[in-house]
Amino acid sequence: MQPPRPGITDQFHADELPTKARIDALDELRFRDFLRDTYGQKLPVRPAERLRLLANMNLATDDGVLNLAGLLLFSERPQRFKPQFVVKAVKYPGTDIHASKYDDTEDFSGPLRSLFDDTLGFVLRNLHKVQAGGGVNSPGKRALEAWPDIDFRDDRDGGVFVATVRRPPGNLRAKAQITVRATAQVTAQVQELLDRLDRELTRSELQEGVRLTHREHFRRAWLQIKSAYEAPR
Repeated sequence: MQPPRPGITDQFHADELPTKARIDALDELRFRDFLRDTYGQKLPVRPAERLRLLANMNLATDDGVLNLAGLLLFSERPQRFKPQFVVKAVKYPGTDIHASKYDDTEDFSGPLRSLFDDTLGFVLRNLHKVQAGGGVNSPGKRALEAWPDIDFRDDRDGGVFVATVRRPPGNLRAKAQITVRATAQVTAQVQELLDRLDRELTRSELQEGVRLTHREHFRRAWLQIKSAYEAPR
């Protein structure tokens, strides 16, 4: 099965311009992958079938010459035949173009896909990353919501960064139970969680004990307990 051939018109497009590259300049691996991924078709082995396929896809002429589209898309080194198809990238300091001063520069060559990827990489690596609040060691929003009583200490002289997560007070169970009786918002699972606070338990042990497999649901249940404890008596 041949890929569909574009409709024949009397218009001549620039990408149909014949080049001096024969079909042996074709990057067979690149063209093979394109056929496989786009059409689910294998690359023909016989040169005559390969030429007919390229002509049907409007990538080559009938006499075995790649046109400009075929050269730029599927040739390994198209600049050998068309040296003007390169990208020269320069990053200048500030907003003015300087004659001899620049921060970064690079020339890119190869098929169109490589030109695009490499040029985009140059642009991205020269974009400034703007700080949008917070610092390098700022705690994440999710951590603060789940455990608001956290102390962070940046010991630059000691070369360490310390995060201290405070355990709930030892009398949390007694105070919370008093408040729980006065509110209808606390679920049965929260009450069961309170009943298990007779010893130190890890989060996973508590979560397993009240059968809350979803971590976010457990976090909300724990915040209910914390709110109950902090409510005025």
